[in-house]
Amino acid sequence: MAPAHAHGFTLVELLVVITIIVVLLALLAPALDKAIEQAERTVCASRLHAWGLAHSQYFFDNRRKILSVTNFRRGISQGVFPNHARWRKTTGEEAGDFNLDDIAPYVQGANQGPNNQANYVGDAWYCPSSNDPFWYKNIADSQAKDVRPDDPLSSHLAFMYLDYAYFGLAGSRYRQFATAPDLLSENSIGEGKVLMTDTVFRYPSAPTSWWFNHSAVGYSMHEPGFNGPTHLGSAPEIGVNKLFADGSVGWHNMDHTSMDPPLPNRNAWVSDKLDGNGQPDQNRYVNFY
Repeated sequence: MAPAHAHGFTLVELLVVITIIVVLLALLAPALDKAIEQAERTVCASRLHAWGLAHSQYFFDNRRKILSVTNFRRGISQGVFPNHARWRKTTGEEAGDFNLDDIAPYVQGANQGPNNQANYVGDAWYCPSSNDPFWYKNIADSQAKDVRPDDPLSSHLAFMYLDYAYFGLAGSRYRQFATAPDLLSENSIGEGKVLMTDTVFRYPSAPTSWWFNHSAVGYSMHEPGFNGPTHLGSAPEIGVNKLFADGSVGWHNMDHTSMDPPLPNRNAWVSDKLDGNGQPDQNRYVNFY
């Protein structure tokens, strides 16, 4: 008797199997995306916790002082910039602003090269949800390699953008810039007020664009010029990790009704630019709870 031949799949059967796989992948994709974002959110919170340890160590090593939120009183712009850090430490009016020189010894992944020249900025400065290789790898690190101590504040190399907003001393020194300054860190570690958060930044272009790390639509790179995804119009539902001055880290969900426009009785924000009259421009702000 001749052996029976193995029966293979017909074309129709293969198409049915492929269709089932595609449908299953489509059903699983949102859950997978959510799981990935949850993991990245956790890493982001862990990095903020590490920042809390860094600020605490700096505090005890420097006569119980913390660095101040970056404030450009002269140079390329004027105003408070919580989502910026200076490459170099400064003197005069800008002395004590958040900068790589002072904080690098306390932050893993911030390296200073020959002649105290910053030549690498590590993962601690960036949230994994929005670690866009174009900006952070091609621009931020390359700029760091070119920064020298005598660079003027007007230089575009004078600062770096952060995925996090730093609010040191904002509750005391820069109260006029904030809608709810009592929520912000003041002069000390351990006061239980907001010290850093994920950046949530509104840019009043036409239409309004946003910079945020965590949302139902992913992250936004603030404006199309950054060559990354940009969310336009009203803000989507957004969440932020918050680092408090006592070292604790918490998560808070936000939605556009509490962000646009800012409501002083429900949230706090710090304007990052002065208007034509030298007052905080309420169209540009970093928002947090």
